[in-house]
Amino acid sequence: MLPPVVLAADYAGTVQATERIDVRVRDTVTTAGALTVVTPTGQTAIVPAGTVPTPPPVAGIDFDDRASVTLRAYSRTTQLSLTYAPTVTLQDAENGINAQNEPLVLQSLMGLVGWHSRSTTLLLTEGATYGTFNSAYQFAPGAALPTPTPGQMAPGQMAPAMGTTAPVGGTTATTTQLAPRPINVYFGSTLTSLTLAQRLDRRSQFTLGATYAATGGLDASSRLALPTNEGPRADASFDYALSRSLHAVTLGHAEMTSFGQTQCYTNDGTPIASALCEPRDGIARISEGLRDALSRSTTISVDAGASYARVQSSHDVPYSYHAYPSLQAGLLHVFGQRGRQTFTANVLFTPLLDIRTGLVSDSLQGQLALTERLSETVTITADAIGGQTFPTDAPLAAEVVRGTTEARFRSDRLDSLVFILGENAQWQNQGVLGGFFSIFGYLAVAVSTRALRL
Repeated sequence: MLPPVVLAADYAGTVQATERIDVRVRDTVTTAGALTVVTPTGQTAIVPAGTVPTPPPVAGIDFDDRASVTLRAYSRTTQLSLTYAPTVTLQDAENGINAQNEPLVLQSLMGLVGWHSRSTTLLLTEGATYGTFNSAYQFAPGAALPTPTPGQMAPGQMAPAMGTTAPVGGTTATTTQLAPRPINVYFGSTLTSLTLAQRLDRRSQFTLGATYAATGGLDASSRLALPTNEGPRADASFDYALSRSLHAVTLGHAEMTSFGQTQCYTNDGTPIASALCEPRDGIARISEGLRDALSRSTTISVDAGASYARVQSSHDVPYSYHAYPSLQAGLLHVFGQRGRQTFTANVLFTPLLDIRTGLVSDSLQGQLALTERLSETVTITADAIGGQTFPTDAPLAAEVVRGTTEARFRSDRLDSLVFILGENAQWQNQGVLGGFFSIFGYLAVAVSTRALRL
């Protein structure tokens, strides 16, 4: 048996710390809708939309501090990493800290264990998040993964969609979730994922992935905005190189989601007063696509397939079954002097599972992003996301538009000190649930240490 000292000598390790401090000036407007409340007896009741007053606009100055510490160890065939990332947000800082305005603390712990050979890669990832967030910031809590897992969606977050990126650099569209109203949500989530990637020969490779996730509010009022849900997900892909630049990609995805007690809705989205339900959903989809590097600067992707969903709005009603088309198209183009500008566009038509209501509906989503490097130290980015669910006249039909513009000024190529100036806005509306508009400008300073060897 080899002594521990010899085994340790096979590994190298690093530690890196980052911190970003934001000052935000925010304005939030909420549109009144049917309001779900918890009665003193612990029951759920709906206050009709016509009797709910529209809350006044809320403006304030917020401070946000996001830090992370990452430990890594690796050898020729294995890699280990552990990241702790706490976030502290003080809303309405002009009012100070008091019993009615305590800082919001959200903590995440993420780990990865990986092994690889020339043709095989195996990854096990684990993540957990616990704390409080406010969706007025379009902030995306969740058990974030060091590597994307298709099908995993966190509240309010642009989450990885079913799919993989081909070696030629094809783009992959993403699915956006609707955010709960701008209120404080006491939140928790865990996620475990195992992924296998296997190269069969010079032309073909496949991946298999299995995930189990649990997420949602941790107290009664938070569960009204974000009910608990959990379930397994499975993903598979097969990539075959038709030529040096053209790849055919077959994608498969399946998930089952079980919700805890939440407000009852009929299958068409009509709320049922004074009732609690436990929705159950299952979604499966398969698609065939192409990834083509038309040139060194332009790559396109196209996918077409079908999705199948079964939805049970309550345990005492039968499942309803639905079939949907699934379409995706993407473009990545690099242009300008020395490739300083990058443009991406994606459009996605796919069923969307609303993690706030447990209902599934068709959705059309689009995404545009532009990045320009003005110099080695100055970068400007702009992106926009829009989505619409169908049918548009359903009681819970939803529309969402998000946009961000940002300028980053870095002190060196290592990003050890970065100054950030930006603006973020979101408009969201969802039928009887109402909606909101939130906009904030921010000035941030980000500091990162070099990866220090252990």
